Amino acid sequence: MKDSSLDSIPDDLFSVDFSEVDYPIYRLLNFKDQEVIDEYTLNEQIEVKIRKQTEGNIGVKFYELKEPSLDEDTKRVYNETIDPVVNALEQEKRSGFDWREDKEQFIKNSAKGKIDIYSHNVYILKKIQSLIGINIVTDLSEDDVNDILYYLYRDYIGFRKIDALMEDPDVEDISCNGPNEPVFVNHSEHGEMATNIVFGEDELDSFVSVLVNRGGKMITKSTPFKDVSIPPGHRVNCFYGDEATNKGSNFTIRTYSEETFTPVDLLQYDTFNASQLAFLWFCIENYRGYFAAGGT
Repeated sequence: MKDSSLDSIPDDLFSVDFSEVDYPIYRLLNFKDQEVIDEYTLNEQIEVKIRKQTEGNIGVKFYELKEPSLDEDTKRVYNETIDPVVNALEQEKRSGFDWREDKEQFIKNSAKGKIDIYSHNVYILKKIQSLIGINIVTDLSEDDVNDILYYLYRDYIGFRKIDALMEDPDVEDISCNGPNEPVFVNHSEHGEMATNIVFGEDELDSFVSVLVNRGGKMITKSTPFKDVSIPPGHRVNCFYGDEATNKGSNFTIRTYSEETFTPVDLLQYDTFNASQLAFLWFCIENYRGYFAAGGT
């Protein structure tokens, strides 16, 4: 089944009608009127802007993600390319090739891990390029092909709508409380913010299933709750459907950081004080067990 959000991609990011989104603050605010307080690029195709709007003495920040835009011709090519790409991926799975393992190995082998968002996996990328170049594309520009590749990678190898969020090194947590509500991020510099990413109901159900499946488990209406770990170490908490929640499927992702926190970092962040760290050091050095409990 084709599962694509491209039909809902607006020609202009600001044309999104947030009055239809089930989140009160969006009914009061307009992205165009918000001050840009920070902006950066994740690569040549993806831009991030941190916006802030003040109502009285209350300031609200928003995370705006801007991805490549596809016109009618490139959308058509994307849709016509889905089947051969999915078939190629299935053939590779049946032959024993695990593109996820290859992706992670490629990340580890890349210089400082800085690679294009749609080229984590060289092998599969070449497959997609071959499928596009031979079967469909005749007069598309190089930029058009790169944009199609971006969405093919995002939707069928990456993390769909939140793939760019997963690649943003400043995003520490990603959460979605239900369909038709904005996805939230916890940003290392700007704190918790709503984004301009919204899942529909069926789309969110499908995405939650994909997340859990990547952790080697299954989630269904009979077992609607799962905690999983997905490569390279992201921690995922998911609910499926409306059997266990009032709003339907939802998820929370604690993203993996390649830079491990040191004891000095934990002191600076006020996670521990010096006495607590000294106690843990004593336990570890003397092979003593300890038990930590509480919210994560």
